[in-house]
Amino acid sequence: MNQPSGDIDLDDYLVSSPLCDSYNPVLIQKAQDLTKNLLNDKEKAIKIFYFLRDQILYKINPFFKSASDILQMGYGDCVSKSHLQIAMLRSIKIPSRFHMIHLKFDVLKPFFPGWINKIPSSKVVHHSFCKCFLNGKWIACDCTFDKMLLDGARSKGLIKEQNAYSQIDWDGEHDLEALSQWKIDDKGTFTTIDEIRENKKKKGNPPKFIVKFFTFFINRSINKVRKK
Repeated sequence: MNQPSGDIDLDDYLVSSPLCDSYNPVLIQKAQDLTKNLLNDKEKAIKIFYFLRDQILYKINPFFKSASDILQMGYGDCVSKSHLQIAMLRSIKIPSRFHMIHLKFDVLKPFFPGWINKIPSSKVVHHSFCKCFLNGKWIACDCTFDKMLLDGARSKGLIKEQNAYSQIDWDGEHDLEALSQWKIDDKGTFTTIDEIRENKKKKGNPPKFIVKFFTFFINRSINKVRKK
């Protein structure tokens, strides 16, 4: 359910769920290892952000997995990475939530195979990112694309605009909506990925074999872009 803009019941944003399994001992240990000796929630949130951005590599993951599964896999798309980010933040008692928006398909063109870009489609990308509650306000911290992928795309001439994908660093104080220049509309906030999964179930999904076929070629292309 979308959260009212005035909602300040932070307990809603600390809950666990079957997919947002912030109670998982391996996930908890990883979050604690990353943030030990750090002095405040801002520093802890920044540390987790950079771990998610660059150590959990961007690849398409079309099937919903638990946050602990994503941690073990070591890769994920925007939904998977923000999902793990939220679970890790909640495991150390930092309130966090999903923000869903629609993006123009152009945002993915530098990383996808050319032939996929030519297939007719709705040309809309469903994008999610994390917002965490620090110092009395909600702050966006989008960790979708790893730096290695963006560096690879630039070195290969796949990113044409100088300022495209340039905002990928986060200071724990200001909003980082890294892909806002491709934004079409805003779908609001959600407490867990479980809500998003249920919404997608109602709308129906393509057959799994088709999804796996496209995922294989897309991820192969992404890996080639990332390689030096």
